[in-house]
Amino acid sequence: VIGISSQQDLLKLFHQNNIHAYCLNYKKTFGKFFNSIIEISRHIKNHKIEIVHAHMFHTLIIASIIKIFNHKVKIIFTAHNSFHAMKIRRIILWLLKPFRNFDTIFSKNSINFFHKKSSVVIPNGIDMNSYKIDVKKKSDKPFTFIVIGRLEHMKNHGFLLEQVSKLNDYNFKLLIVGSGILESKLKAKSSNLKLEDKVEFLGAREDVPRLLSQSDCLLLPSLWEAFPLVLLEAASSKIPVITTSVGSIDSFIDNENGYLVDLSGFRNAMIEIMNNRKISKIKSDRLYKRVKLHYQIDSIVKQYESLYKKSIQ
Repeated sequence: VIGISSQQDLLKLFHQNNIHAYCLNYKKTFGKFFNSIIEISRHIKNHKIEIVHAHMFHTLIIASIIKIFNHKVKIIFTAHNSFHAMKIRRIILWLLKPFRNFDTIFSKNSINFFHKKSSVVIPNGIDMNSYKIDVKKKSDKPFTFIVIGRLEHMKNHGFLLEQVSKLNDYNFKLLIVGSGILESKLKAKSSNLKLEDKVEFLGAREDVPRLLSQSDCLLLPSLWEAFPLVLLEAASSKIPVITTSVGSIDSFIDNENGYLVDLSGFRNAMIEIMNNRKISKIKSDRLYKRVKLHYQIDSIVKQYESLYKKSIQ
């Protein structure tokens, strides 16, 4: 596993599972970009790699250039995001279609003009056993909302703080899990809105299963997503979710097993779920059963193994 950026948060997880992984510290300069191509090409040659699975835009650029000089290598591409800010990126993805053997997408409704006709639907998966944590909640504990994700624009934390500020008459807490470039601004906004008693910033955490088990509802007010793993985590923890309908989210969450809302209806959904826990429990049980049936990690891994084998036949 080769990461082209400087983000190394997941390296230790790969190493703990005896998977060789390292980062190239790609800084989006021409020199670093060129060095990344050389480094990955050397790795492919030395280890006789047959398949390169490129995740996200920049890795696909590198993989496509490598394929020009190594026609035998097969390219599989996964975008991981339903939002492509610049039109030029969408055009480049379309132009690079001949270099790819397969694209993987998270649901049928996420296919776009720049995807290959040979696109294969493979959703994210989860090891549900990792989320079986039995924590007895105190009866006097306030209702606990939790939001998990990078503190970046797409996750829409600022909007969420504004909604919380309009719910002063309700007894609840909001746990914000994650770190990112907007951390200081969001903390300042929370302070300006006088939310110190309701909002708690927990930073990046490694005990997400425990935090979910102690929470009553997951919030995901994202502006764009692909197939967020955190929804599968919440489902595995048997807590209800309130989420926007972006990316491939509506391929597995609806208003029968969750709260699928526009941003304009987010605050009302928070009120509804606090006032009627019985209905939210029914919905979370339905989502748990759906994830258990269709999104177990073992099944997803087999789908990828099948695609890899097909690509080199």
